[in-house]
Amino acid sequence: MARAGARCSIEGWDDLHDFAEAKEDWTRSGEDLPDSLPSADTICRVLGALDRVEFDTARQFASFATPTSGCE
Repeated sequence: MARAGARCSIEGWDDLHDFAEAKEDWTRSGEDLPDSLPSADTICRVLGALDRVEFDTARQFASFATPTSGCE
């Protein structure tokens, strides 16, 4: 969800949550979300807890991936 949102130029946690809601079917197809979508605060806490070095490594890998669909 975060990677797709970043590719679509989101500008904050609320924007990322709005993006996930707008693309809920697509978001749920790639995430294990049994109940509701995470709130902007939850997204912030989870992504803030990630190891930045590991996250940067994953982001560099993502630069080789094809563009994510759902960014119309």
